[in-house]
Amino acid sequence: MKSNSRRRLDAENSKLAILNAAEQRFSEFGYDATRLEDIAADIGIGRTGVLYHFSSKHSLYTAVLEHVYGDYITSLGRALVGGGTLTERIEKVITVSVDGVLNRPSIARMAMREALASDPELISIIRAQAKTIMDLLNVIFEEGEKSGELTPIDTDPYILISSMSGTLMFYVSALPTLFGSLPYDHMAPERFELLKKNILNTAKHMLGIKNTN
Repeated sequence: MKSNSRRRLDAENSKLAILNAAEQRFSEFGYDATRLEDIAADIGIGRTGVLYHFSSKHSLYTAVLEHVYGDYITSLGRALVGGGTLTERIEKVITVSVDGVLNRPSIARMAMREALASDPELISIIRAQAKTIMDLLNVIFEEGEKSGELTPIDTDPYILISSMSGTLMFYVSALPTLFGSLPYDHMAPERFELLKKNILNTAKHMLGIKNTN
């Protein structure tokens, strides 16, 4: 007979497996086209196994959004408040941001889908995550202006985030759709290194940081 701690561990592992499978399905096919049966089949369980942990497809989707973006935002926040100069921390944030999407493309794909969301509950989740990002950017602007490290060409953080995240999201989610077969694997690590460098140079220019590369 399994102990209570073993049963809890099995339940936690099962729930995480469902979240990971659902993340892949939702990011690739979208909410409407994804069925609970497909998510369950991906991990070798029945539909009732999914419903044991999540009461509906909607509640599962909500959990996936929080699962995906909660981890991502936390990693960005840690990079920003870490050690080093403001410029070094900005570089770290961009590195974490780009590497995070390389390792988890669903971050970009679901963001593009949710930009058109009409469900008030889902919109509130996305807006809460977006507010956290904007709070981080405001910290960057305020600290940089006080220290003199930044002389931004525009103090509107929405312009900065549009330039940085827009490039990243478009590259991952829209490039193959618009241009079909590409002459290279756009998700290869070496391509992401070039993308990271371009995003970093753009951010430095917009924030008024001297490019020393």
